[in-house]
Amino acid sequence: MRFSVLIVAGVFLQTLFGQSSGGYFEQFIQRLKRTKTAEAQLVIDTLEYLLPAVDPSQREKVAAMLKLLEEKRVPLKPYTYAYIWACISFWSGRHSFQSDFFNHWHKFVEEYVAALSPKNRPRLLAYLNFLKNMFSEGALYKSPSVTWVVHISEFRVRWKEKPVSLEIFIPKTTLTGITVNDTTHLSEVSGFYDPYTNEFSVKRGAKVFWSEYPPDKVYVELGSFTINLKKAGYSVDTAYYVNKYLFNKKLTGRFIDRLVPRTAPKEKLEELKKHDVYPQFLSYDNDLTIYVTDLIEFRGGVSIKGERVYGYYPEEEGSAIMVVYKNKKEKKLGKELMVLESNQFRIEPEKMVLSRRCRVRIRLTDSHYIYHPSVFLRIDLQKGKITLRRGDQGLSAAPFQDTYHQVEFYPELLGWRIGSDTLTLGVQRGVGKLRVPVVSLSYFDEALYDSYMKVTDYHPLGKLGLYVMKTGFYTLSDEEVAHIWNP
Repeated sequence: MRFSVLIVAGVFLQTLFGQSSGGYFEQFIQRLKRTKTAEAQLVIDTLEYLLPAVDPSQREKVAAMLKLLEEKRVPLKPYTYAYIWACISFWSGRHSFQSDFFNHWHKFVEEYVAALSPKNRPRLLAYLNFLKNMFSEGALYKSPSVTWVVHISEFRVRWKEKPVSLEIFIPKTTLTGITVNDTTHLSEVSGFYDPYTNEFSVKRGAKVFWSEYPPDKVYVELGSFTINLKKAGYSVDTAYYVNKYLFNKKLTGRFIDRLVPRTAPKEKLEELKKHDVYPQFLSYDNDLTIYVTDLIEFRGGVSIKGERVYGYYPEEEGSAIMVVYKNKKEKKLGKELMVLESNQFRIEPEKMVLSRRCRVRIRLTDSHYIYHPSVFLRIDLQKGKITLRRGDQGLSAAPFQDTYHQVEFYPELLGWRIGSDTLTLGVQRGVGKLRVPVVSLSYFDEALYDSYMKVTDYHPLGKLGLYVMKTGFYTLSDEEVAHIWNP
């Protein structure tokens, strides 16, 4: 009975392939059946379904290659299986490649097998897996953790003799990285891909867009770079950020993008989604000027995290500055009404500016001002309103100092509508005290003075006074004060 089945299978295959290829395919089917595996049976069933529609010349080439692989004693698994699955994926038609493209990619399988050695077998396998993934899913690379997909109808293979290898030219397309938790897109990508190293050398000109903005208004143009598709991310040392809402020129800097990994813990995943930290851009120039509005200027560097734009300055080098003018006349004269300093400002074009720790100086006269070392800043760009909020810990709990009136005052909020002549002092709505304490700088509070002795065995103001008398320096940094108190 078994003998009769094999004869029928042989007749069937000879009918499909013709006499020259059918004979070998009968042997190949028997070879698969002897393995008694589910994958072998799946290959047999799939071939029987697809082969009636396959071009006869392609069938002949596949039969010859299967025979050659057996003659060279290439293991059925993984090499021969990888080859036959590449063919099946191409014949299945789940792609946009034309039928005659078979000859192009198959020629390089023949080149590999002709020069086959133990050293280049892994390269052959990498190429075959690439073909299978490309024809079945449009994937340059696929693994359980990350998949990189392109949308193309052709690619070109370039053969190298020393060492025996190849690289694949990918024409301009969109490259999409996918994990279980995230997706990223690179547009207008082209370059050479090595399926053995999984490195994609991308030519200059690829772009990344933000879905929240029109593609002609906000994007990053990337210089040439190499991305390893085994990894769920990449970085580009030379990138050009365009934001036509804020800048009249491209900004040069470094670009980084990362996909949220498949293995991210649930709490970490929620944190990453909440803060939207990628993609990122960091400008190389830290002396930029951004005109947030006609009366508000930012001076410093630019950092992008996800959707958010930040004005920033490296902490070890100084602070970024936000300058506010009362009106265009005073701007023309260079008379800054408000100077805000911080290492980071969050800028939402045409909406708001935020900073968690901001040093503020408000000009009252040419020689007098209101000062605070650390407040929370919110500028409502639509309403033209600036709000400064004190905290209840550390420097943020310090009072505002008014050098003109020689007072300290303790409002929870200080507000100003740009262009007006009035500053508003108050408390948060429904929260805190109903009154704003105001204390004269000329008033000596003995109880307050003595209270500083509770935390040290010396009076901290006395040590500062001695240092000032000795050095003549009246302006001290936080680090200098700490060193004076604790040498």
